[in-house]
Amino acid sequence: MINSGVYQLLIEMPSAKRIKVGSLGMIKFEAGHYVYTGSAKNSLPRRLSRHFSRDKVKFWHIDYLLQFGEIIAYNMEQFSPGLECRLNKMTRARLPGSKYISGFGSSDCNCPSHLIYAGSGKRHSLPSV
Repeated sequence: MINSGVYQLLIEMPSAKRIKVGSLGMIKFEAGHYVYTGSAKNSLPRRLSRHFSRDKVKFWHIDYLLQFGEIIAYNMEQFSPGLECRLNKMTRARLPGSKYISGFGSSDCNCPSHLIYAGSGKRHSLPSV
């Protein structure tokens, strides 16, 4: 398994919910599919395992969403500088009608967000790099 990488999670929210997300405050999440893009410069397997765990201290923005949403797919790529942001932007471009959840998971870069609402209805899949 890749130890240092960039990953994406496809998350399904079964119903709309208002969630307090750390310093971002209350955010209304619509029912449907979300794509989260993240990275782990080391210990990627441990990071992914943590995301799948329900019993954890909330630290990252994604932790707050995952207490209510379910990861239904994921992918990962070997780490390279800038790949996380490029993959995030590419994913948004490939999902017509999608929208960023402002400020989510992007406090260490210039992206508007690293969480994309892909919509409800049809089942979405993650793009490959």
